[in-house]
Amino acid sequence: NFAERHQAGLVSHGRGAVAGEVGDWNVNSNRWRLAGLRTASKQHCVLTVIPARLASVRFPEKLLAEIHGKPIIYWVSKRVQEFELSEFVVATDSSRIADVCKEFSFPYIMTSPSCRNGTERVFEVSQKRSDFSYFLNVQGDEPLVNLSVLESMLSTIGDEDHSFKVAITETNSEPNDTSEAKVAI
Repeated sequence: NFAERHQAGLVSHGRGAVAGEVGDWNVNSNRWRLAGLRTASKQHCVLTVIPARLASVRFPEKLLAEIHGKPIIYWVSKRVQEFELSEFVVATDSSRIADVCKEFSFPYIMTSPSCRNGTERVFEVSQKRSDFSYFLNVQGDEPLVNLSVLESMLSTIGDEDHSFKVAITETNSEPNDTSEAKVAI
């Protein structure tokens, strides 16, 4: 199921979050209670970043391919916007992706064309937007990204002292199938 094959990541800027910025530490569950991520708050600690590039090897210009008359990057951005989890931004090196963002009033940041992957693009955004402590990476080619996956990633803030977390799902694909990203555990 495409909606269940997700790639989301939570990257800490290394500063961590403290009570009041994100919510409160729940002693019973040893978890942060994330207050205010669905509503506006004075302190924003999470920025959702949607890395977007056109240089895909398997499907060039994939993010501009249309679904129901709008490009894929529109649907991903619209879905993330509707979740209201945090502030978000599209990170791209493409003026064509930037034009789509302008057309639909989605925030974007231009990144270097030398970024080799989405993680490097998110890192570059973290350098430009140091007012955030955490960066949630939502892949630009996932128009069916699942809200519960993103909420799950955000609920791990403060659980452990990791600077990079990735949501993974078990798959039945062949090890050499290059059409699906894989993680070795």
